[in-house]
Amino acid sequence: MPRELASSARVASQALDAASLAREARHKRRISAVLLGGIAIVALTAVGCSGSKGPQRFEVSGTVKLDGQPVPKGLLALVPDSNTQGPTVGGEIIDGKYLIPKAKGPIAGDYIFQFTGMSDKPSGEIMEIKGGVKQALMLPVFPHKYGDASKEVRKIGPDATKFDFDLSSK
Repeated sequence: MPRELASSARVASQALDAASLAREARHKRRISAVLLGGIAIVALTAVGCSGSKGPQRFEVSGTVKLDGQPVPKGLLALVPDSNTQGPTVGGEIIDGKYLIPKAKGPIAGDYIFQFTGMSDKPSGEIMEIKGGVKQALMLPVFPHKYGDASKEVRKIGPDATKFDFDLSSK
């Protein structure tokens, strides 16, 4: 009988060792799964969530000349054409240069560039404003054909973000 007890004890010990090994293997698989899941979350966060929501925006810059001369001061609006679902964006023209930063820039697509601004030259017309105050109207910098009626359409995208304009007053 003692021999049978020793044999039973050995079998029981082996069964406990096997169960212990199986528990250890399951534990290691759980740790591996948790680590892989954590790595996947970090990787997806780094790649897929760059801190901005929505479509990619682009910085747009360039120069604006009128009759060969840099425009000292004006405004520029980029209006999406009918095939582009992007926002209207804009910026200032200063000393013939403009820059619309990426954070406020357009998304990829076709945009109509509209130019506006008033010169420092009076038009000769006087406008009465609130309170009876009279104000001299200034001459526009750009002809109407570059404002609301502009045909200056450009495609904006990863390889198209710099646009120079040499416009004519005639």
